[in-house]
Amino acid sequence: MRVPSYLKQVQMGSPGGGRSRKESSSVHLTEDQIASITQDKEIKAALGRPIKRIIRDKQDKIILNVGDLITHKAVLKARQIGVLDVLLNSVYRRSSKPSIEE
Repeated sequence: MRVPSYLKQVQMGSPGGGRSRKESSSVHLTEDQIASITQDKEIKAALGRPIKRIIRDKQDKIILNVGDLITHKAVLKARQIGVLDVLLNSVYRRSSKPSIEE
């Protein structure tokens, strides 16, 4: 599993990213802890953004419709029914590169 740079800083004993006055004590995170931290960061980035597809529960009830904003309640519901990964992959993000039309 690829470890994001912000987690490497934590593993190196420097949670703030700066140099520590103490001797660097090694902090080793498990893959589950890394995945949890990464998922929490993705959730924070997704909150307040619109969704680009319909997210439904197992009874086919709509949790979020296209264009709805992602809320804490929607994240909790998606986590409970096991579709949090679908929700996080459906966040509308603007393209960073503008399209060039000729």
